[in-house]
Amino acid sequence: MKDKTRQSLVVALLCALALSFAVCGRMPAQEANKDAPECEVQVVHLYGTPREKGLALGAAVKERVPILVEKYLMALVPNEQSQKTVVERGLSMEKYIPAEYIEEMKAAAEAAGVTYERILVANTFLDVERTMFCSCFAVKGELTKKGTLLFGRNLDFVHKDIAHKHSVLAIYHGDADHKSFATLTWPGMIGTLSGMNESGLAVAVMNVHGYQDSIEGIPYTLLFRMVLEKCTTVDEAIELVKSSPRTAGNNLMVCDSRKDAVVIEMTCKRVGVRRIKNDAIISTNHFRTKELERIASCPRFSSLSTQIKRVRTAIAGASTEAAEAARIDVAAAAKMLDIVAFNTPLVATMQ
Repeated sequence: MKDKTRQSLVVALLCALALSFAVCGRMPAQEANKDAPECEVQVVHLYGTPREKGLALGAAVKERVPILVEKYLMALVPNEQSQKTVVERGLSMEKYIPAEYIEEMKAAAEAAGVTYERILVANTFLDVERTMFCSCFAVKGELTKKGTLLFGRNLDFVHKDIAHKHSVLAIYHGDADHKSFATLTWPGMIGTLSGMNESGLAVAVMNVHGYQDSIEGIPYTLLFRMVLEKCTTVDEAIELVKSSPRTAGNNLMVCDSRKDAVVIEMTCKRVGVRRIKNDAIISTNHFRTKELERIASCPRFSSLSTQIKRVRTAIAGASTEAAEAARIDVAAAAKMLDIVAFNTPLVATMQ
């Protein structure tokens, strides 16, 4: 009973933390409708076996799955042949997907009244088509108020006036073999783009474009879900990613409750790791490790670097009171992310 009570408290805390950071995708200022009601994030709690979780998820998002798959994902590819290729590549990845995830997806399809192939597309599309441009940073120690580790992320994505309206916060309640975790996602997706587990391990993905990808691996959103379900520390996450067959080029920022933070840079063939240095780490859509280095000019990376440097300068030599005022808190982190968010009518930002 004590363990169950502890787990319930952990899950409640996890939900509160996740909700505090979960927001709808935001349109650029010039596109926003000031008279529109505030967007709500659908929250879904999932319990039990993979089938039970899938049935609950499918029922909860039943009306929204066709919108996401047909009107959004499939609309991102140019023609019928390309859409057929997306489905074929998804089916090719199926053999790498853990059986419990396949069971969950089939149950979600059943409850949502769509074909299994459509749910599979929702969970493999991003390995085939690259549509996201993201920014992340983590700071701690002297840079933050009370030395807290702060982890900020923008998920910038082509929205087609659909995706930013259909955010889902899925709370997966774990068992003896799976940690409880929260993930901010879209209808029909069971994987992770951004999430945090009951141990305080948090992850966020950034696509890296321009590398040859593979369909001979675990779809990356499902791999990153595995990280949340299985790992407690950043080092455990690194080992899981390294030992798993991978598909697409990605940067994965991972932070844990020990105030450790890394960026795992990966392709289907290689993995590099950057660790937090001088209390800060930044990542966008480019590799920067010696194993994978392909550094391109990135104004978002440069902007975040400059902003953090200004905080260091303000703290240095300042009085105790002035230094504390200059340090980064949640509100300041959000402003930093606002500065580097894409400002175009085609792209929305989930922060």
